[in-house]
Amino acid sequence: MRVFVLWRAPDTIDDAEALRKRISPFTDPQKGSGDDQLISGGVKIYIDGSGTARTAWVYDDWNRNLTETDEGNFGLTYLGPDILFEQIRLFHKAGIHLGVHAIGDRAIDFTMDAYDKVLYETPVYGLRHSIIHCNIPTDHAMDLMFKLQNSYDAGYPEVQPAFLWWIGDAYVANFGIKRNSRVLPLKTFLARGIKWAASSDYNVAPFAPRYGLWASVARQTLFGTYGDHPWGTAESISVQAH
Repeated sequence: MRVFVLWRAPDTIDDAEALRKRISPFTDPQKGSGDDQLISGGVKIYIDGSGTARTAWVYDDWNRNLTETDEGNFGLTYLGPDILFEQIRLFHKAGIHLGVHAIGDRAIDFTMDAYDKVLYETPVYGLRHSIIHCNIPTDHAMDLMFKLQNSYDAGYPEVQPAFLWWIGDAYVANFGIKRNSRVLPLKTFLARGIKWAASSDYNVAPFAPRYGLWASVARQTLFGTYGDHPWGTAESISVQAH
């Protein structure tokens, strides 16, 4: 087993700075041998909550039971946006890889705008900053992904196709009819030339890759509570496309 560790960002800028000082001397994956079993890979920052709890940061009200509106619930940010941005800037300027947890469309836009700004201020190629989960990216976010991947080797979605299946019934109910066709738009990523990575997010979904591979093709939920294909199949991809 090879482990690429992300250190969780603390809740204050002072503590984030202390973490930066602590890990900077040994956190540079690009200088590894390529055969390391344990790597201090970078830092993880949480922007928003989750899709199952309806706490991810979104532009439009969350839904319930597919067609109901959870009125006034737009999710939340883990910390204030100003602090979150300063954390991104702090670790980026230190040359440390970032993996940012962003599920909602508003959270993903915030993340990509932040990456775009800090890379403009401090251009560094090859840090491969990522967007963890990246469930419902907007066109704006995907435009920036393509731009930053080609300009800086950064802005990569880290998605979990098995979510469509394993927790899919809850996701379908919460994202609602208008958003469901946009969840994990893998075919659109390919069409736009956006490179992405897939994982299980174990233990949220089963570890074995075959489940994610199957889910990205079939786009079906575990129980079929809302029909055979509540996601639609427009974003289905082939196994060979992975």
